[in-house]
This record gives sequence, structure tokens and C-alpha cells, in this order.
Amino acid sequence: MTVLDNFGERQDADRKDWGYYANLSIYEFAASWARGKRCLEIGCGTAYGANHLMQSGAASVLAIDKDESNISQLEQRFPAIRFIARDLDIEGLDVPAQSVDVVFSSNVFEHLAYPDPVLADANRALSKDGVAILAVPPIVLVGMLAMNAKNIFHINNIPTWAWVRKLQRYFHNVQSYRHWVRAEKLSSSDSIIRDNAELDDFVFTQVAEHEAKTITAIFVCVGPRKSPIATPVENEGCPPEWRAAKVEADARQEMVTDLKRELSSMRKWIEENRDAGTGAAFILDGVCRQLQFLSG
Repeated sequence: MTVLDNFGERQDADRKDWGYYANLSIYEFAASWARGKRCLEIGCGTAYGANHLMQSGAASVLAIDKDESNISQLEQRFPAIRFIARDLDIEGLDVPAQSVDVVFSSNVFEHLAYPDPVLADANRALSKDGVAILAVPPIVLVGMLAMNAKNIFHINNIPTWAWVRKLQRYFHNVQSYRHWVRAEKLSSSDSIIRDNAELDDFVFTQVAEHEAKTITAIFVCVGPRKSPIATPVENEGCPPEWRAAKVEADARQEMVTDLKRELSSMRKWIEENRDAGTGAAFILDGVCRQLQFLSG
């Protein structure tokens, strides 16, 4: 399969390297909750993970991704899965209430300008006893925040403990898991051996404290609050001494949000003119002028 265009660190489905198996292992971890259930994946990318959930016994899988141009390609490759294109920061999930039993998302929420509206939508989409499984970059130390803030695709960099507090506003029970490797895949210096990777190299352990040594921060959220706590609780954010590193992430979040609004407005203008029969040359000229303005 051709590699789909990169909408922010999209995993290549054809590269069976360590990164592929590390990401696939999160789907394997989620499979025990997904069997026999109606599943929704937020940010399916190349959809090999959504297919893994389907093959692991999910009753159905609804997969959402922002890349509308590749939906037809994904539908042809995985006909058992229903695909929908959504730009979550602009459109939200827009999924019927209580229509799914499991919501899954791996390394997507750090790409959202504002995660709360999407979490609220996911909460509404879940059945009464539904489960949400979220994986995000583990930000436990200020150095981890600084590293993620430098990543142009990571526009929402939330510390691990702040994720727990945020998710507790939407779910009654939030459990944290460490994503790591078997002891045999560690060197004498305790670093991960990435050669000859396999799916069973990875292990998941429930933890009470926030673990700095983890590949991904995993949260299993049980029991959606049908009346979510609206006001953010104390400490749902970075400590003051982290502020210098957080400024860059905050600025990027605002910039990306504004840019998306401008592009959404441009798309609406194009569609209106096209429907009205306006000449292609006029539309192209207008788009070029707007892009010139946006680029400064």
C-alpha cells in the first residue's frame, strides 16, 4: 500500500520496524476490551490498527481520520470498516449518542488544538458502560515537555498527571498503564533493543504513579460521566517552573487553531463560488491571494 500523506507522524503500515510494532501493540492491548463491541477509533491513519481491532473480534469499527482524500482507498482495502473524514478541531466527532461501546485513540490527542470538545463528544458517543482507551506521549519531566514542544505536530502537550485529571472529568474511573518491553529486550544499560522487533516484545502494566520510563502513556477510562465535570480541576496543567517550555506549545496551539479557521473559511468560499459556476481562474486567483496573505 502506498504510504498515505503525513498528517503528523503517521505510521507507515508497510514498514514492519520497531515503531510499527510498538504502535500495533497498543491495539493488541485494546483488543481485549474491543472483542464483541462496537468500536470507534479517533485518528485511524493508515488503518492497519483499526483492521487489527476488527480481526481481533470487534463487532464493528468506525474509523475517523482527517485525510478525506484517502478515505476511498482505505474503504477498498478494509471493506469491513466504516470510515469517516473529520477535522476534529473544526467539526468534532459528530457521532450519534451511545452508538459505540469502545473509543480508542493512539497518539492523536497531542495533535488537537483543544482536546476537551473531542472528549465531550466521545463521552456522549459511548454507551452507559463504555470504555475509552487513550494513548499519548508520556510527559512526566520538563525535558519531555520541551522535547514534545519542539515537535511541530505536537500542538497540545499535556503532562501525564494532567491527562488523568482531565479524563476524570469525563469518566468515573481512569487507570494508568505503563507501555514497556520484555526484560529480554533491554540492554545491560536498560535501554530498549529495537532490532528484530515483534508484537510480543511489548508489555502493559497498570501503575498507580506516573511512570517516566514508558514508551507511551496509556489510559483506560471506564464509566462515562453522562454529566461531565465542566470546570477544570486544580493542577490540570503544567507547574509554574515548566512555563518557559509550555509557552511555545501554547503559542503553536493558538496559531494552528487560527490557521485552521482561515483554511476552513477559504474552503467554504471555494465551494460557494464553484457551486455558483464562478470561473476556475477567478477561484484560483483568490486562493493564491489568500495563501499569500496567510504566509505573511
